[in-house]
Amino acid sequence: MSFLTLLSIILSLFLTSPAYSATSQFSKLLSYQGKLTTSAGVTVADSTYNFRFRIYTTATGGSAIFDETISATTVGGIFSIQAGNASSTADLNFNQPLYVGMTINNDPEMTPRKELSSAPFAFEADKLDGLDSSDFVQTNSTSTIASTSANTIFTVNQQGTGGILSLQKTGVSMLEVTNDGNVGIGTSSPYAKLSVVGEVVASKFTATSTATSTFGGGISSAKGINIEDPSACFSVAGVCIAGGGGGITSLRAEYSGAQSNVAQIFSTTSDTNLNLIITSAGGTHTFTPSWSGSLSVSRGGTGLTTASLGDILVGNGTGYTAYSTSTLGLLTTNVAEGTNLYFTNDRFDTRLSSTTTLP
Repeated sequence: MSFLTLLSIILSLFLTSPAYSATSQFSKLLSYQGKLTTSAGVTVADSTYNFRFRIYTTATGGSAIFDETISATTVGGIFSIQAGNASSTADLNFNQPLYVGMTINNDPEMTPRKELSSAPFAFEADKLDGLDSSDFVQTNSTSTIASTSANTIFTVNQQGTGGILSLQKTGVSMLEVTNDGNVGIGTSSPYAKLSVVGEVVASKFTATSTATSTFGGGISSAKGINIEDPSACFSVAGVCIAGGGGGITSLRAEYSGAQSNVAQIFSTTSDTNLNLIITSAGGTHTFTPSWSGSLSVSRGGTGLTTASLGDILVGNGTGYTAYSTSTLGLLTTNVAEGTNLYFTNDRFDTRLSSTTTLP
């Protein structure tokens, strides 16, 4: 027997739990109703028929993505079946055009296939509180949050004891915000307000407190290190070498460019006469010690800034006084022969030969 079916398809999605339920439980059955007639338009005799219900993604051809045979009895040719009892519809993607193919008993599948339509309420069921799925951040796709609001665009309010934020890549932590406000980059356990594992690149860093900063590695600077506080100290291994009222009072790193040939003078506060001049030319640095003023007696010097040729130094208790030989009457022009036991070579020989003869 050949059948002609006048079909009406309704997708039924009836919520069976309250709206505030954590998980919505609704019927996943497809209600299908119609009337069976012969090819001549005569209503078939009431009986039990086998309805093979198949769903396709194409209007013709293709393979069925859902296939279920249902037995139902007609009344006045009218039948009503629900597909999904024997075969689950949970994995069907209804977010695409779908077509229903119907076969009665052993007849061929009826044509044309009927496109699966929705009940009016189903259009609103496609939304949540009037919002489309594209308005939500999705876990299985990329999402962009854009807003023109003057308020904060995204707020996370942790009211428990867990962490605030965790961003990961294939299970590896990229950024963490802990419950106490510590931020970690490259670490899942930040121990400070900002903990970074890896290199940090920035145009500059500004410390707003007087707390001591600790570096596990060395510090390399292309522009030098400036200590503005005169009471501060630049130290190495705990020994002050710059600032702090002692050690080197001027420290500047040279670099290629406008200052590559500038001489630097390093002096000490403990002995102002000691200087070290460093002349830098590119990568070559020449160190030249120099003196200014006098070197005290306590440091092996005389305490004098000048001395003339022939001067004699006489200790004065705290240093030395320079006397010229002329002021002491020690020049030959100031000493009379014989009076001050002074004799010329010839006069000595004459005096000696007149009194005795040397053996």
